[in-house]
Amino acid sequence: MRRWMWVWLIALGIVLCMSAQGFCAEPPPTSPVEPKPAPVELPTDGENANTDEKPLSKAEIRELIQLLASDSFETREWATRRLEQAGAGAVALLSQAAEAGSLEITCRTVRALAGIVQRGDRATFEAAQIELERLAESQSRAAARRARATLAGLVETRRRHALERVIELGAIVKARLVPKALMGGDDENFGVRQLVLNKRWKGGDEGLVHFRRLDQLETLYVTTGAGISKEAIAQLEQAMPGLRVQPRGDAMLGVSCRSDGKNCVVETIAAGTAAEKCGLEEGDVIIKYGGKEIAAFEELIEITKDHSAGDKIKLEINRDGQAITLEATLGDWQ
Repeated sequence: MRRWMWVWLIALGIVLCMSAQGFCAEPPPTSPVEPKPAPVELPTDGENANTDEKPLSKAEIRELIQLLASDSFETREWATRRLEQAGAGAVALLSQAAEAGSLEITCRTVRALAGIVQRGDRATFEAAQIELERLAESQSRAAARRARATLAGLVETRRRHALERVIELGAIVKARLVPKALMGGDDENFGVRQLVLNKRWKGGDEGLVHFRRLDQLETLYVTTGAGISKEAIAQLEQAMPGLRVQPRGDAMLGVSCRSDGKNCVVETIAAGTAAEKCGLEEGDVIIKYGGKEIAAFEELIEITKDHSAGDKIKLEINRDGQAITLEATLGDWQ
């Protein structure tokens, strides 16, 4: 019995010694933990909105575009906002990046172009709009899809800018979708459906690009004096299949007619024109015009093309069975 007691006491002593060593031993080495990097302190929108800031250089713009692919969402957002405020100087580089970059860069560069369009002056708006239109036809499906969506959201703004520009270049409003008296607003150029380009037009062939944004336009009258080439007219008609481009001479009688193949019947007479002043009336049948027999409105148009404003021309008409001769002094296209 005593022997077992001694065995038990020795075993207890061994356990106690081992426990003491465990409490006193050095802790095992651990892998060092790398400290988290301090967050990047990005400028606020208010700091970016300073219009007196020096314009960004091309190198700075390229650096911002590279940041659009950053692992940090905050950095990507900050770079996008900065590019939206970069103005016309960033437009070309953003357009290039939209086609060549990753999907993230494509989305953000197109977004930046949309921001430039909405924030910029007219020249900046025009530059960004041209690039968005180009991207909409891009081989890059991601860029094209996003550019088209952006342009679709700018329809009204694009119409307004385009109409203001063509009027500045000398286009004349001939007819509206809604009569001016019924518009109920201050925008006199709302809903234009017919425009005239005459000798006052200063835009040349290049200015026709603005008409592509006037999707409500139905008819464009182009006189000889406008100086528009046939090639430019053909390109515009191809780009806008729903638009009727009507070539005209510099002189204007001021009527529209219908034809049944035998008679040229006056349908409408524009107020203040040569037709109204000479006494022509709706329903009159024009037998001869400028000494030539006519049976269709197209023949009247061709004869008028050979005359200038101020020329006098005779009309032989039939009004309710009575033959009448009138003389009109042709006017300018207005």
